[in-house]
Amino acid sequence: MNDDVPYLLVPDCGYAILFDEDASRDFEDALAEADAEAIKRVFVVTDSDEAYAEMRSRLPTNVQATMLYRDVLRHFRRRTSS
Repeated sequence: MNDDVPYLLVPDCGYAILFDEDASRDFEDALAEADAEAIKRVFVVTDSDEAYAEMRSRLPTNVQATMLYRDVLRHFRRRTSS
């Protein structure tokens, strides 16, 4: 994962990931422009339950959202880069 990428949309695989909370509005716009039926699952990377709840409330209702903690991703990155 590149730390410079604020979000990733992969319509062919049916998911999207928001890496940077500060880019949530741009992410929402990109989701709105994407094929509405293509993205079924969204992963939101944040350590804040409140931020996740707020972002989740603004996502389309047809999307299943999951919160991913930053620490989990850091741990995974360390383990896969060795």
